[in-house]
Amino acid sequence: MNVDRRFLLFSLISGALLVSSLQGSMVSVALPDMIEDLDAPLRWVGWVVTIYSLAQAISMPIVGKLSDELGRRTVFVGGVVLFGVASLGAALSPNVYVLIIMRGI
Repeated sequence: MNVDRRFLLFSLISGALLVSSLQGSMVSVALPDMIEDLDAPLRWVGWVVTIYSLAQAISMPIVGKLSDELGRRTVFVGGVVLFGVASLGAALSPNVYVLIIMRGI
């Protein structure tokens, strides 16, 4: 692998890790706006944060096994696509219930 390709791969993976780490914390800043804009009670808005952590913990061993069987590149690309689609769905959520489902995906 030449240097340019390794740098591109490093940049891509670093960017994915950055977005993933920000995903867990940026929602906590928006909690008051979610309560107001989605007209959601606090007990349901709390699930927006919780479901992401729960889904991440459940999916880690499953994704590890899939990457052993299907290949790391295939699983990584599939995960990035699924993450993008779910993020778009979360951004366009009309209510807190759809937002929770999209964050779980």
